[in-house]
Formats: sequence, structure tokens, C-alpha cells
Amino acid sequence: DSDSSDSKFKIHNWLTTHSVTGIYSRPLVRASDGNLFLVFVDRIESTANAEIYLTRSDNNGNTWQTPIALMNVDRPNAVTPVIDINSTSGLHVFWVDSNNTQTDVHYRSCPAGSVNCMSLSNWSNDLNLTADNNNSINPVVAISSDNNLHLAWSTSPNGQGRAWYMQCAANC
Repeated sequence: DSDSSDSKFKIHNWLTTHSVTGIYSRPLVRASDGNLFLVFVDRIESTANAEIYLTRSDNNGNTWQTPIALMNVDRPNAVTPVIDINSTSGLHVFWVDSNNTQTDVHYRSCPAGSVNCMSLSNWSNDLNLTADNNNSINPVVAISSDNNLHLAWSTSPNGQGRAWYMQCAANC
């Protein structure tokens, strides 16, 4: 039956062959202008390191722009990217990054307006939010109506699971 719900979905398998997603991941958002933004993990460039990439579709996912890497390649692994968008279409991306001895939650943002977020020069610097030796994992983000960022993540210091929360006022 051509009207079945499964025929309404398109699969794009060209994006990544080594994708790592987490159960807490929110990798896709839609801007007020209709553009879709997707973050994912891959080894696109000639490095063995897993990196966080961003791509955009301006035609409801029929085609996607060439992805850009949002992180430095001097660290070995990145996982669990999450993205959210504020009321002015500013993008906020969080991910877990490892330096072989510890995992931390990292953050970058791209302001709204006429700024092209597919140009890395328009993004903030990579900020390590949890450099505390507690192996931070599973970031979850929400943006409130006043554009405050709300971030939660978990750690397991000494085998004891803990939940953490951080807030940042508008213009983070």
C-alpha cells in the first residue's frame, strides 16, 4: 500500500558510516525559516578520531550541505551530540569528548540572524563545561522561552551515578 506510514519516510544513508548516537541524543532541529540542522559523529576527514559534524538542509531533508567539523581533531573521540535552537534561531551544540583518560561535555554556539552557521568562523570557541575528572556523559539540553540554556548530564565518580545540572542565561 503506497499510503502506508513507512513510505512517507526517506532514508539518507550517505551521511555517516561510523555514527555513534546516544539514547539521550537530540541530533536534529528545525529553524523558524524551515532549515533543518543535523549534528552527528563520524570519521569523515583523514583521521581515526571521531568528530562532531553539522549539516543543513534547506529543502525539508531532500538534500544536505557538505558537513562541517565543529571540534578540534587533537582529541581522540567524540560521542552523543545534542543540538537545540533558541527563539532567534541561534544554534547550541553539546557533545561528550574524550582525551583517553576522561570524558567531558563540550559546547559551541552560533548566533542567530543573517549569520551562516555552516561557516565554522561564525561559531564560538569549543568550551569544556565539565573538566572535573568525573567522566561526564549523556548531555541533555533544553532552551527556555527566555533563551536560557539548561544542561543536564551524568557522571559516575567512584562507581556512584550522579546527575548534574547547569544553567546559562541568554547570550551564552
